[in-house]
Amino acid sequence: MSFTAHRGTHFEHFYELVNQNLSSKATYFHLVNIVLHALVSLLVCKTTRQICQHFQSSPRIADYTAFLFAIHPIHAEAVANVVGRAELLMTLFGLLGLSLYLQNDSKIVFPSLCVIFSMFSKEQGVFFLLSFVAFDVLKSRYSKQRPLGSLLTKINIYYLILFALLCGTRFWINGFQCPQFSKLDNPAAFHENFYVRVVNYFYIYILNFWLLIFPKNFSFDYSMGCIPLITDLGDARILSFGAYLLFAIVFTILHRKLQDSTKLLMYYGLIFIVLLFLPATNIIPVGFVIAERVLYAPSIGYCLFISLVFYHLEKQSSSSNVSPIWLLIAPLMVSRCITRSLEWRTEKELFLADLSVCPKNAKIYYNLAKVQADDGDVSLAVENYRSALQLRPDYEQALNNMANIYQRQGENSIAIDLLQKSINANNRFATAWMNLGVNQMAMGQFNESRKSFRSALEIRPHYADAYFNLGNLYLKQGLQYQAESCWKNATLIEPSHHRAWTNLLVLMDEQGRYQLVTSLAEQALRKVTQKTASIRFQLAVCQAKLGFYSDAERNLVKVVEDNPSSALYKTNLGILYEKWNKLEKAADVYRDVRKTDPGNAFAVERLRKLQMK
Repeated sequence: MSFTAHRGTHFEHFYELVNQNLSSKATYFHLVNIVLHALVSLLVCKTTRQICQHFQSSPRIADYTAFLFAIHPIHAEAVANVVGRAELLMTLFGLLGLSLYLQNDSKIVFPSLCVIFSMFSKEQGVFFLLSFVAFDVLKSRYSKQRPLGSLLTKINIYYLILFALLCGTRFWINGFQCPQFSKLDNPAAFHENFYVRVVNYFYIYILNFWLLIFPKNFSFDYSMGCIPLITDLGDARILSFGAYLLFAIVFTILHRKLQDSTKLLMYYGLIFIVLLFLPATNIIPVGFVIAERVLYAPSIGYCLFISLVFYHLEKQSSSSNVSPIWLLIAPLMVSRCITRSLEWRTEKELFLADLSVCPKNAKIYYNLAKVQADDGDVSLAVENYRSALQLRPDYEQALNNMANIYQRQGENSIAIDLLQKSINANNRFATAWMNLGVNQMAMGQFNESRKSFRSALEIRPHYADAYFNLGNLYLKQGLQYQAESCWKNATLIEPSHHRAWTNLLVLMDEQGRYQLVTSLAEQALRKVTQKTASIRFQLAVCQAKLGFYSDAERNLVKVVEDNPSSALYKTNLGILYEKWNKLEKAADVYRDVRKTDPGNAFAVERLRKLQMK
């Protein structure tokens, strides 16, 4: 009996789905973020106490500030979200630098290093340098230690030069070009009318401040129609600009009633808000409308300002204890912090919660549909993709993912129609071109399929999946040399592409190039760390054909151990034992297959023949 591998499918096929996976270590990640937030809160207390000491103000203000910062719900996103780690580290290093500066403003090395680390965590951190300068200017000007003309000391000049150098370095890294974002990410930044842009920017500033004052309605994404643009003076939202007047009134009252030393704290808190929020003000266009995590560092200044108000009210009252307002606000904020953190536990909970805040945001429907599709709720996924497309008919990613669902159901013609719409919306969408090629191939439209794969590769020359699927097309057309070339390209671009390796090895096996298969398979196993069963299986098949039965057995046993429910791998192990004349072992394997898969005709037939011998 010659060794011929028993296979369910000779070649693996593939189509792309855009997935968003949560890490299996999300709990540990979140715990680390909580620890970082606790450290930042302690540093807020320490630095604010140092500032209060310099300005001869009550340390109780610092305690209030740190407490309010620690429990503010606006920080839930920074602590719970993956990308929020950048804000936590940026603020941690920035505050550490500020604390060292306040401890001894003549030593510049360690504060500078801390700010550099802060900037490496996130670019926004470079603005901590300006907070050093602002503190020195305020302290010197209002304590009348130096005349105004001498406020730019050598140390201040040093920090300003360092700020300019770090900003210049960042722009140099980016090729002195502004980041490129789409209109949907930040509609106001792309409006052609200057005055409309300015009005909407100032409206967005109000919304950011409102999230700090009334942290109830949060969303992970405020783009795609969540906040419609203000385009005429008849828009009722114009009335919200009265918030600036209200703030001016509150500021004036505090300016008149607070002692000079406490005024300095108020000024510094406001300056801190402005400086740390400056990168998000669209001076340079940003890729979001509102991002709660961006308020993490600026909220320190806000907490300081609110603490000053509470402290002033407390001093005006007869009680020397904490203002009763705290007893009302603190439980509410802690409660909202907990509920928002719980919403961040799973993607589905987050998206469902945020739909009530931004019901016109197509991206939320899109993300919810992706999660539902991954969970197998296909009908709900299609429904939410349709909702996303109703809000934004040219949403190319939604069209692409919806096409993938129909492809899985064998509705290739519907998938092709959706993918063509996706490409019409964005003809540079390489994934849609590739998926279009896959569906055209399934429909037998080989020429159109090849053109689609080529279009995908023109857009993304190093697109391993496109090469892989183009190889599948060539194989269907009987062009084995071209198929082999495509699969080799896929493995060169993405060495861990196990499907390309598998198809390449199967093709070479069927061409009788067994020695080359064993060599390439061993090379592939060094590069592919997951889903290695098909590669190891093909290695074992060719080792058996070359007569290396012990090596083949070792690899097949490994594959069976990793895939105990696979009848395919077990039956091939049985074939190996038959070829090796270990008939008892072969019979045992076939019996095992019958236990797990009683209807396996191949195993039943092989066992019957063995029993007849």
